This record gives sequence, C-alpha cells and structure tokens, in this order.
Amino acid sequence: NFSVTVDPCYPGYELKLFQNNRYQCSCMDSNPDITCDQASNNLFLRNGQWAGASYPVDAYIQTYICPASYCICKAGKDNSCIGVFSQNDTENNKQCHPTRKGILCGQCINGTAVGVLRRNCRTCEHETFYALPLIVLWDVAITLLIMLVSSRVKFTFPPGLRGLLFYIQTVYYATEFFPASFWDARQYMLDFSSALSLYFPWDFCLYPKATSLQMSAAQFLSPATVLVVIVVTLKVIKRSHLRNTWHGILTLILLLYPSLVHNCMSLLHCPILPDNTTSQGSMRWFIDGTVKCYGDWSHTLLAVIAILVLTVLAAWILLILMLTICDRVHNESNHLDYVVEALKASYKKNYEWWISVEFLRQFVLIAFLVFYPGRTVIPIYILIFATTAHAFVMPYTAWWQNLIEMAVLAHYIAILLLRSTRSIVTYLSTCPGTSIPDSQGTRLAEPDKLTQFFSAILFFPLVAAMPMGLAWVIFRRIIHQRNRSSKAETTDELDDFSRRYSQDRNTTEYYVKLFDEDIGEMQ
Repeated sequence: NFSVTVDPCYPGYELKLFQNNRYQCSCMDSNPDITCDQASNNLFLRNGQWAGASYPVDAYIQTYICPASYCICKAGKDNSCIGVFSQNDTENNKQCHPTRKGILCGQCINGTAVGVLRRNCRTCEHETFYALPLIVLWDVAITLLIMLVSSRVKFTFPPGLRGLLFYIQTVYYATEFFPASFWDARQYMLDFSSALSLYFPWDFCLYPKATSLQMSAAQFLSPATVLVVIVVTLKVIKRSHLRNTWHGILTLILLLYPSLVHNCMSLLHCPILPDNTTSQGSMRWFIDGTVKCYGDWSHTLLAVIAILVLTVLAAWILLILMLTICDRVHNESNHLDYVVEALKASYKKNYEWWISVEFLRQFVLIAFLVFYPGRTVIPIYILIFATTAHAFVMPYTAWWQNLIEMAVLAHYIAILLLRSTRSIVTYLSTCPGTSIPDSQGTRLAEPDKLTQFFSAILFFPLVAAMPMGLAWVIFRRIIHQRNRSSKAETTDELDDFSRRYSQDRNTTEYYVKLFDEDIGEMQ
C-alpha cells in the first residue's frame, strides 16, 4: 500500500484536465488582472494592482487595487510596467514600495513614518508634537475671524464660487489613481485643499513610527476645534449679531465638509482580503492593510466616531432640505430663523432647497471615490447628472454664478473622461497605473507626457479662481461703499426733511398762536 499526496497548485493557477487525460496546473482565466509566467510560476499583475494569496491554506488568490504609490512595478514588454507576485514571497512584500510591506503594502518600514497629510512613508528624525497646538490655535483664530467678519458684513462664501471650492476640495480624491508620475502635481492641490479645510497645508512627520490610523485620528482635530469655538461664540456673542453670525458658520461648514466626509468614509473602507490565517480572508483597512477592521480598540473607536459623524452629516442634509422648503412663522429672536436665512442667501425664490443638493452631491461623489477606488465611470455619471440638473434649475440669483458652476462641473467631467479614455492614456504614458517603477527606487515616477497634459488641465480652475475671487472681493467692496453712500444720502435726506418739518411745525404753531390771540381779541 502507498499513499499519494497531491499538492495544491500555486496561487493564480488551477488544476485543469487536458485532452490526454492528464491534469496540470494552468493559469487562471477568471481574473483579467493576472497573467502567468510559466517559467517561474510567478504572476504578472496589471499596473496598479496588488495580489494576496492564502497559500499554504489553499491556492486562493485575490487582486485589489493598490493604494496610490504603495506598490512597485517592473519593466515588462513594450516598455510597460507590471507588478510581479512572487510565489516564494509568503508575505507578499516584493510587490511593495521599498519603504512598505504587508497586506496592500500598508505598513511603513525602515524607520519611516506616515506624514500628517499624505499617505507616503517618510523619514522622521524628530518629534513635532508642538504642531498640534499650533493648528488648534490657527483654527481658533480663523474661526473667530470668519465669524467676526460675518457678524459685521454678513459674509457667506459666495454660491458662484462654491463650485470652484467643490472642485478644489474633491479633485485630489478623484485623481488619486491617475498615473504615479501625476503624484507630485496632485500634492499641490492637496496642500491648497487642506489649507481651505483648516488643516496642515504641508506634509511633515509628527513623530517616528506614526501610523496611518493615528494620522486619520489627527484629522478630526480641526473639525472638533471649530465646533467648540462655534458653540462658545454663540453663547457669548451679542444677540444683535447672531443673525449675521450664522452666515459665517455656514462658510465654515462648507470649508470643512468634504475633508471630514472623506476621512470618515476612508475609516470604513474595509475590503475582504486573503491572508495566511484563513481561507476566507479577513476585513482589512484599505489605507493600511495590516490593520484588521474592528480587530482592535483603536480602529473600532475611530470607526464608531466616523459612523456617528456621517449620520449627523446625512441628517444635516435632510434638515436643511426641510428648513428650506417649509414655510415657518418667523421669530426675530429664533436661532432657527437665522439658520434658514443663511441657507437661503443668494438662491432664487422657490429654489432655496438647492443647497441640500450641493451637500448631497459631495457626499455621494466622495462615497463612490472612497469605496470604489480607481473607477471613474460612476463619478462621471454623478457629475453629468449634477451639471444637467443645475442647467435645468439655474438656482442662483446671478446668471454669472450659474455659469461658473456649470463650467467647473463640465471641466471636472472632462478630466475624468480623459482618464477613462484608454487610447489617450496609452498614447501619452507607458505606465498608466499607480505603481512606482522599480527603476525609480524610493523616488516617485518621473513626470511624463500624460502628467504634463493633465497638470495644465487640473490647475486651470484654481488659476482662474484667483482673479475671480479678487474680482468678487472688489465687487463686494464697491457694493458695500455704494450702500454706505446711499445710506448716508438717505440719512441726510431724512435729517433735512426732519429739520424742514420741524421748522414748518414751529411756523405753523406760531401762526396758530397768533390766530388764537386774534380770536381772543375779537371776542
């Protein structure tokens, strides 16, 4: 008697029966992201993909999009760039950037740490915890300044420029899976967007061995600070200034909303990926695959906070919809009426509810960008629907505000359409994925034609926004001066009328007195 043990096929291969009644391990046909190298039994991956196997538990393998710049690729045929899954690499680290390892290449190694703003691993020699109190002081100062200005001049972020704000704060996430050579160009947009979100406008290392989970927790610092300042300010501010103050609060919400939604949703992005402990895989955090979702108290706590915040933000959208479509009996001392007045500012009558559509648009778009990374088709449909709806409704009172909004949305669609057109990507770049070529070592990919092509389009709204914002400030200043002049003229006219009325009244009283005296003498 003898026993025969059949070893399983390598991950990415499956047992197939051929015509000569012989079984042989052959490359799997079910996964289009994988091609097999029969000589070494290794797997070639489509650029931008990460592969994980549960071998030796079984031969199951799964591919998932690799977070931008986490993975590395090697030169393939026709100067293409392909990822390589090595059968001898039980921890799947050879497909990672040299400063990373683990599932989805999520963990920083070699003494590097995650920066406060970007997800790249960087050298951290000194602790810079003092930056956290500085950002708190900065948030307090900006919040108080916006609320002070709004209380004096009723300042609200103009609807005509909200489309540009929406573009600046979300286009970084929409282009996250553009080619790796596009990374540097995108960072400038991230820096500017982060500054608008009242967070750090540059990337640095907070302390050695800082993790992605800790940096995600740090991003709640700015919204929490602004919330505390708003609550305290509403308690101490004079009642006569409350009406205009809510315009400033709405401006702060517009600035913080996209980054807060993205951070919360990113904490909940947990795909099921294979590991060496179970054949069914486990839920892993996309930003750092070494973190098991809800596997320890730190991620569980942040996930619960994220769920609560997203619930509040979703309820906020529903609340402002109800407030803007329902007629209420106004009470001059009611906070709710001040909120409604701020929400309805600059919208046409019967279209004040459109602000809830704008918040919902950002919420849905960011959700698809987070939970379906690397896919541009659905975001394109969302933006096309938003542009069409805006063109049909034209909700703003000023025509130029509606025109700017549609132009920005159309520009947004154009960027994603160009990224989705495979012919353009293939023509302009030999490495259209997000992995870093191994020839670059620890550096990012060199800019190519595609990067130069997209960069000019990416920054065009931002460049155009600067003179438009300046023109808006000048326009508001001119209007304010005119209103002051008109008010002064009106005041002078009223004073002159009051003076002439007083003189006429004195004259009338004088003649009435004389008349009464004459009547008395006649009697």
